[in-house]
Amino acid sequence: MLRVTPGQVLADIGAGPEALLTIPMAEAVGPSGKVYATDMSQMLGRVRETIEKSGLKNIELLEGQPSATNLPPGCCDGIFIRNVYHHLADPPAMNASVWRSLKPGGRLAVIDFRPEGSEAASPAGRDSGDQHGVLPETSRELTPNRFYPGLVRGSPGQVVHCCRGKGGQVAPHPDGASKAGQGDEGGS
Repeated sequence: MLRVTPGQVLADIGAGPEALLTIPMAEAVGPSGKVYATDMSQMLGRVRETIEKSGLKNIELLEGQPSATNLPPGCCDGIFIRNVYHHLADPPAMNASVWRSLKPGGRLAVIDFRPEGSEAASPAGRDSGDQHGVLPETSRELTPNRFYPGLVRGSPGQVVHCCRGKGGQVAPHPDGASKAGQGDEGGS
């Protein structure tokens, strides 16, 4: 999905106290690569402990904000957001921040779960009750920031995989077809 290779720079938005994806991604990019682990201020101490226990030296911890990654502009080859998107109160602002943080042609993976019921009408309702989670159709929130969907996978979890077009334009899908504003259901 992210096509991770040694030497890349990645970011984990909302890494969480166990840094479940941060550590394997840091191992995958190797010592010549880097992974930014971001989280809210109240989580940073626990994330830092986990990173220190890993012994990996290619992880940089950053304090994220509810509507901003706080990543340097154009720094990342790939960004992943796992079980966090449904918590975003202002998806357009965060998506714009993610866009600015990606290099042209960079890739975004949003990994989240479906709500037990229907998706909430507004982002504020996505983090509790039977509307806790997001649907694959939520990828529509990414297209105003010129991401193009590459893969959407449904239950039991979902993956929305998108790319940033080169030069700020919507790029052709890597498989050759234009996918601007549309997702593919199914896949792996």
